[in-house]
Amino acid sequence: MQTPVIILTLAAMVMANSNAGVCKNGETVVCQGQGNGGLITLGNVLPGVLGQNCAAGDVYCCSTDKINQIGLVNLDLNAQCSLNRVL
Repeated sequence: MQTPVIILTLAAMVMANSNAGVCKNGETVVCQGQGNGGLITLGNVLPGVLGQNCAAGDVYCCSTDKINQIGLVNLDLNAQCSLNRVL
């Protein structure tokens, strides 16, 4: 069952490439205020790419390691991430 691992790896590579120049290496794009009740989601800034499109909310850059350690639910955007853009 290596197929799911390969697919997830490719999806992560696509997201990383689509966010090139948005966040520094080792950071992940996170969106807030997408009209979804204030939930924070992994995101991107290009429509049609994997993940939540950040077109309607704030764009944060968060450490990928920190997200993997504590998860999105426990992430404090103001303390642990940097605001990249307010849309």
